[in-house]
Amino acid sequence: MTTYIYIPLILVLLLLVCLTVWNMAYKFGFRDGQRTRRTNNIPEKKNPFKKVAESPETAEERRFKTMLDNIENYDGTSKNQKKVI
Repeated sequence: MTTYIYIPLILVLLLLVCLTVWNMAYKFGFRDGQRTRRTNNIPEKKNPFKKVAESPETAEERRFKTMLDNIENYDGTSKNQKKVI
């Protein structure tokens, strides 16, 4: 019997959260739209994901890559094979 009391409460809270998110999205969009209209340029958004710098390839990685390339290029002969150092 007590679970029936919580269902409307949860629905009201969910409605309030949805309305709050919708209102914030509307305000941010309106603000950006007004700024664009006034200054005639689109504001740049910062990228939250930083690009990870690739580390230089080690000798072991080069060796492993050469072995995988040799497996791919194998046709029954040693014609297309590279020397693994």
